[in-house]
Amino acid sequence: MARYLLLTFLSCVLFQCTNSEPPRGGLKGVPDSYEALEQFFIDWQAILEPDMIDGVPDYREATMQAQYRELDRWKKRLEAIEITDWSVSQQVDWYVVWSDMNAMIFAHRVKKPWQRDPAFYVWYADAMADPDAVLSPRIPGSFTLTNPADQLTSTAVEELSNHLSKAPALWEQARTNLTGDARDLWLLGIESFRRQSEDLNRLATKMETSMPALAEAAREAAAESDGFVDWLLAEADQKNVESGVGELEYTWNLQNVHLLPYTWEDEKLLVERDLTQALAHLYIEENRNRTSEDLAGSTATRMETFKEFVQYLERVGILEANTFDQEVGDRNVGSTRNWTDMISRGNASSLSSIRRAHANTMIYNARMPSGMEAFLLQTALETKSPGSREFAWSLLAQRAARAYGALLQHGLEADHAEATRQAATWMPERFQQKIDRGELARLEHRYLQHAGLGTSYVIGRLEVERLLATYAQDLDEPFSLRTFVETFHESGQIPLSLIYWEMTGDKSMLNAALEEG
Repeated sequence: MARYLLLTFLSCVLFQCTNSEPPRGGLKGVPDSYEALEQFFIDWQAILEPDMIDGVPDYREATMQAQYRELDRWKKRLEAIEITDWSVSQQVDWYVVWSDMNAMIFAHRVKKPWQRDPAFYVWYADAMADPDAVLSPRIPGSFTLTNPADQLTSTAVEELSNHLSKAPALWEQARTNLTGDARDLWLLGIESFRRQSEDLNRLATKMETSMPALAEAAREAAAESDGFVDWLLAEADQKNVESGVGELEYTWNLQNVHLLPYTWEDEKLLVERDLTQALAHLYIEENRNRTSEDLAGSTATRMETFKEFVQYLERVGILEANTFDQEVGDRNVGSTRNWTDMISRGNASSLSSIRRAHANTMIYNARMPSGMEAFLLQTALETKSPGSREFAWSLLAQRAARAYGALLQHGLEADHAEATRQAATWMPERFQQKIDRGELARLEHRYLQHAGLGTSYVIGRLEVERLLATYAQDLDEPFSLRTFVETFHESGQIPLSLIYWEMTGDKSMLNAALEEG
């Protein structure tokens, strides 16, 4: 308790207790209408668009300092809007914008990827080779190939060739911008650029005959990428500082950006509990299946499990019948993004303009509602075959193991290599290939870049369970899982405490986050 009080005191000193309830009023001439907030948000989004120099975004030091100074003025204007008389949904939108601003404050004050993280400047990635490439935070304008290159239209090919031609100018600017001292991010950035070079050379080889101009552009960009790797290697010995954000900053991010009432220590305790529980249930399930003649050899494949999950969602009315896409399943079976996209498909058109701006996978995963997918998966597979139950517990265990590694990095208890090693020791055996192929290390790299992302499935699932219990308890009619899921996704991809408030009328989770410090 004494340690926590000390951390709280220091947090208030460092951050001026900004995770308390935002102030109201204080500026003259600020409209109090919801429509004014919508226009404010449009204007706010516009200033976040970086200026272009030589065809690439401007992230020079003077530019970013000017943006940070401007951010304070915008936040004061936002907090001057009086929202007490607004509907709950409108107030929720105000908090969405407020958390966005806090995310930008956190980026400028702590993360500074343009200054500390070479991987921020990756200009081309191939999601066909690395499906989780979409999780990597990169400079605006970075291109991710999500379909086979030979399926690109002629217009897309021309645009990609032009895009790749801007790489030299981008990486020349990056050499000036990257003045930070974060050793793990620096070394992992080298690996990211090497992977980019491989992706570009593979693209050049594939398109050599059919689209020679694109192949040439890819080959030239690969050479520039290799040259940037040489520069990163030459600078690497000067980088010695740990890359995690630290307990205090991690907690500030949880409470002010994710709007969750937790500290770093809270999340570590919850993740450790979830990990041991999942492993214990997995071993019990494996033992039962192994010793029963009727169940022997019943271990499900990932494809079978994926189909069973989709069939469950169809059966309870969450998805339309015949939703399963064989091609998608074959290419990326087990992808939680595919499952989440299917569940939330079609809801964006009914959202406010503010919430529509958050309809993308990265925000979704980073803001905790990804726990809904984890909850549904667990619920579905526990009712199916013994092999599916094994797989469900193993999925929960491997997610908790990854989250544990993420917390170790941000709590400065382990560097990236050690955190990855410790996460690997807790990974179920069936995920050994993820470790051997380096997938776990790449995921831990992304969790290092995104404080809070690594724990999103674990903490999100726990909060979804809390939400469901409260929501169902207050109903005057029988509980319907379909209605619950539909209502949940109608809130959009926003912090879970705001969904909780909107669905239950209970603001306590948000208030706890705001008052925690």
